[in-house]
Amino acid sequence: MPRDIGRKVKVRLFHRDFKTQGSELLWAEVVGPNEFKLENGPWLIDGYSYEDVVSGVYESTRNYDGERNVPVYRCTGIVRKGPFRTLRAIFETSFPSPKYAPLRAALKAMDVDYENMDDKLVSVWFTKDVDAHKVAHMLHDAGAHVQLADVPD
Repeated sequence: MPRDIGRKVKVRLFHRDFKTQGSELLWAEVVGPNEFKLENGPWLIDGYSYEDVVSGVYESTRNYDGERNVPVYRCTGIVRKGPFRTLRAIFETSFPSPKYAPLRAALKAMDVDYENMDDKLVSVWFTKDVDAHKVAHMLHDAGAHVQLADVPD
């Protein structure tokens, strides 16, 4: 178990129906005993968002992204929701392309952030103060297929 607050680990999130669905590994920061703040926006797993604090139990140690002996924890639940909520956007063409520069600028102007999973898959996150439906419509109007992954209550 990591003892250092701030240490980087991986946390495995599981789909609600973990017997038939997969899992997703995210980078996280240790914030307490068996508690981790997510540092990525989940792509596959609903109900979680960037900066949520989750609990977990030690699973293994592996090498990831060139880093050796990274502890991996299996998520056992959400301790507290972070300030962000998540949408998934699937674009027909590359999101980093100049075609989407106005959309990216408009999202940034609304304090909406995103992370490319690859050129066409984008995890989009924003605070509860941002209108989730407006963001979804902007993405949809730009040609993306939008899925609500973890939106405000």
